Amino acid sequence: MVEPAAVESVRRRYLATIGTQFIQLAAGIATAGVVPRALGPANFGNFNYLMITAATIRGFLEPSAQQAFFTFSSQERRSGGLTRLYALVLFVQVLISFGFIGVVAVMGKLDWLWSGQVLNQIFLVTVLEWMIFITASLRQLGDSKGLTVHAQVFTLVTSMINVVGLLGLSAFGLLNLYSYIAINMFSASLIAVLLIRWLVVNNSELTWAGSLGVRAREYIRRWWRFAAPLILLEYYTPLIAYVSAYLLQRWYGSVEQGYFALALKWSAFILVFTSSALSIFWREIANAMANDERERAARTYLKFTHLLFFLALALCSWLSFGSRFLVHILVGDEYSLAVPVLAIMAFYPLQQTYGQINTAALKGSEKTKTIRNLGILVSIPDLILSYFLLASPHAPVPGLGLGAIGVALRMVVFGLLFVQVYEWMSHRTFGLSYLSTLTQKLAVAAVILFCGYLAMSLLGTLLEGQGVPILAVFGITSLIFFAMVGTCGLFWPSLLGISRAELADNLKKGRVFVSNLIQRGMHEK
Repeated sequence: MVEPAAVESVRRRYLATIGTQFIQLAAGIATAGVVPRALGPANFGNFNYLMITAATIRGFLEPSAQQAFFTFSSQERRSGGLTRLYALVLFVQVLISFGFIGVVAVMGKLDWLWSGQVLNQIFLVTVLEWMIFITASLRQLGDSKGLTVHAQVFTLVTSMINVVGLLGLSAFGLLNLYSYIAINMFSASLIAVLLIRWLVVNNSELTWAGSLGVRAREYIRRWWRFAAPLILLEYYTPLIAYVSAYLLQRWYGSVEQGYFALALKWSAFILVFTSSALSIFWREIANAMANDERERAARTYLKFTHLLFFLALALCSWLSFGSRFLVHILVGDEYSLAVPVLAIMAFYPLQQTYGQINTAALKGSEKTKTIRNLGILVSIPDLILSYFLLASPHAPVPGLGLGAIGVALRMVVFGLLFVQVYEWMSHRTFGLSYLSTLTQKLAVAAVILFCGYLAMSLLGTLLEGQGVPILAVFGITSLIFFAMVGTCGLFWPSLLGISRAELADNLKKGRVFVSNLIQRGMHEK
């Protein structure tokens, strides 16, 4: 029997995660224009719409099962029975999902939900969406056991294979909607196999050993206590979130959906950072609260929320100020109308960072009733706003007719305002001062946005006026922007929510970690 791996430190897990994500971001930027150019706005919009629809259907079949699984798995060192139970739940959900598609197809009502789409594409994209979700669940399983580093290495390797595949298909003129789906399916399958071998085979004592039936009833009872307050929210909020994409497709068509898809995809590069760190954060909160260590949970919450806010805002500001350069360089004039959409949607990862951190904090504390009440409260104006921003000025109930820009405004501006309620509740849970955190974040926002304006807007305009090529302008202004932001972080570490002594200690340990990796690599050679 293989001896299970030891729990990795939070620092090591986060360094491995953030390092992997920086490399993934660079690779993503290198290929960011390849897919939109090859597919065109219409097909790119269709793919995005099919993915959103597949995720919405899956959301209806996921009554907090994944979140309960991760929370409970984080609380226990060995939970093989729980993993087996959740695997069975996933299998049933997949069967229901494809059964639903089959029934709708037989009834001849595909256009009712999938406006303007064809059955084979609906099926393929739904398979892909499920595969991506399952690999994410496997990574969460590793995070719940404190085994993150291997999962991040596997993610990095498969991401590089995906990038090489995309570039190769594009170079030979073979990249289209079907080949794009195929290369992503291959990547998702590969990482799933690697994760299963690492977690279920090599660490089976932690993740798989044990009978399914021994504690099944106990887990189901715990799931019900966890999920019951969220059942209404789990079925209600996916519909609210889906309304904007559905109305955009129905009223404006695939091209406008493509503009929004471009902005959503590019902003998602930034979201990778916070999403990956989220599992580590959630595990620590759940573990601390389960052991009645509220003070440790509060410290973890503050460290992660300040650091991730600083990182997310810096990257969001860079993407927003650089949107006009990036669209021109990567996808050309065919997507020129997507520039204002991208400039707004660039801040979507910031809104998501707020929401994910605070929702994870509340779920890790098992305050699911609070999440349900807040979610329903927020969704009512959200639904009204979606219609008002998208409806034509000439509709029976007139709206603004803003198309993709309207969807971006609803997701970012409205989202940033109402997610403050979640943060206030998290601070109350941990006995912290919300006003103090808000003041600190407003100071961070002022500094970073001012750096962005000086480096990328003002200086960028001056360089363009001097006839400097747009690619050079973007490169120069980006380097200056990140240099300014990094300098501010070094001189005022309070912007990151840490003291100068903590910053020096982290830099020292980071250098030691990198040095050890290099020495280990040389030794293996």
